Amino acid sequence: MGEMTWVLTKLPGIEKLMDYEAKLNYFFPGSRSKAICQYNETKFNPDILLDVIYSHPVVGLYGSLFQNPYYISPELFLLRKRKDVPITVYENIRDSLLESEKLRI
Repeated sequence: MGEMTWVLTKLPGIEKLMDYEAKLNYFFPGSRSKAICQYNETKFNPDILLDVIYSHPVVGLYGSLFQNPYYISPELFLLRKRKDVPITVYENIRDSLLESEKLRI
C-alpha cells in the first residue's frame, strides 16, 4: 500500500507513473495480493484520477473496495496513452458489444 502524494514533487521520470500503475498488479502473478495506491482527490487533477481508475481492477473509494467496471487491461491502457490503439482493438470491442444483449431504452 502506498500513499501517492509524493508524485506531486515532480521527480524525474514521474511522467511514467501511470505506466507503472497499469502494470503494478502484474507484479504478484498467481497471488491473491493486490497493490493499493492512495490518491487524495483534492490534490490530483481529474485526468490523473481517471487514469488511476482506468488502470486498477479494484478501486477503493471512501473506505470501501469496489470491483471496477471501468478497468482497462494494462496493454490496452498503455496503447491508449500512446494514442497507438490498433483499429482491430476497436473492431473487436465493437463486435463484442454488437453480440451482447441490447439494452431497452
